[in-house]
Amino acid sequence: MSSSHTTPSEVAFNAVSVNYGPRRALDNVSATIAAGEIVAVVGPNGCGKSTLLSLLTGYHPAFTGTVTVDGEDISTMRARDRARKIGVLRQHTGPLPDVTVTELVALGPQKLSTHQVNRTLARVGLDELATEPVAALSGGQLQRALLARALRHDPTLLVLDEPTNHLDVQHRFALMELLQDLRVTVLCALHDLDLAIRYTDDMLLLAEGQLRAHGHPDAVLTKSRVLEVFAIDSESVTTARGQTHLLLRSARARAAGE
Repeated sequence: MSSSHTTPSEVAFNAVSVNYGPRRALDNVSATIAAGEIVAVVGPNGCGKSTLLSLLTGYHPAFTGTVTVDGEDISTMRARDRARKIGVLRQHTGPLPDVTVTELVALGPQKLSTHQVNRTLARVGLDELATEPVAALSGGQLQRALLARALRHDPTLLVLDEPTNHLDVQHRFALMELLQDLRVTVLCALHDLDLAIRYTDDMLLLAEGQLRAHGHPDAVLTKSRVLEVFAIDSESVTTARGQTHLLLRSARARAAGE
């Protein structure tokens, strides 16, 4: 696969709060995302993961505090500049048009050359399926096609909301390995904690709209913190090859002595 020559972005959330009516979805969140890192945003449903990501997509709600990308305030960034700098893969894409893979990647107000489309498809390993109808793709292939759309302008930052949802185990691993090869900054919401601890460099743990921990996944997902936030038992194990895995079991299993 070819790679982009862009310089990855740095992201900073500075005392960010978001309200949905009387409910506070994010409460005074501050964190800096280093350039070039793959960063997981984890936490229970409703903790604020998607809200945090939405601040970078251009569809953000009203918020207090500041969010910057490479030092530029996201709220003052022109939509065209934001679309070029930030690639977005949303959790719910809606119905897909009746088009080929190439046409899906090329769709949009900013025209792409054939070379740009082909190069983008090569980055995600879909160049051999360029003329296939989108409707004929498998789940893993479709997710790569949607990722190609997010990559088509050579962004320096990728924002992915649950990119591994609805994928089988093989394609989850393949997608995360692909993200490692892209050499851009990646901020992604993930439910799978073991996947996050295997493939990400940094982690934000949210609970009830607050940032509970930020750092290396091994340091964030401690046994006590996983129990407190997710109400499940966990054990971190390291294989002979040095690969860390997070083993999880429910409160019922703990009570049964399993």
